[in-house]
Order: sequence, then structure tokens, then C-alpha cells
Amino acid sequence: MSLASSDPHKLDLMAENSSLKVKLAKAEKSLRDSDERLGIAQVCLKDLFEHVSMRNVLNFIKETLVSII
Repeated sequence: MSLASSDPHKLDLMAENSSLKVKLAKAEKSLRDSDERLGIAQVCLKDLFEHVSMRNVLNFIKETLVSII
């Protein structure tokens, strides 16, 4: 392979490398965004379960008090 014929091939490889770097950066950003949304969802679920648990406790107390009275 001559020097002249390798230059276009090298440029193609460099362009492909740049394109792959851009794709990688987008994928990494998407992963960070997904991780952030997952963290928010986990907090919301935790709050929801705590609320449901507290509601169940309050209902139990209410039912117990009603049955005593």
C-alpha cells in the first residue's frame, strides 16, 4: 500500500473514530440520565411504601379502637 492510497483510508478511520466517540458520549449521557431517573424513582417508591405502611398502621389502630369501643 502506497502512502498516497493510505491517506484516504487513514482519514476514513479517523472519521469513524470520531463518530464512535460521539456515539459513546451520547450513550454515557443517556446512562447518567437513566441512573438519575432511577434514583428519583427509587426515592418515590420508598416514600410511597412508607406512606402505605403508615396508612396500614393507622387503619389497624383505627380498626382496633373501633372493635374495643
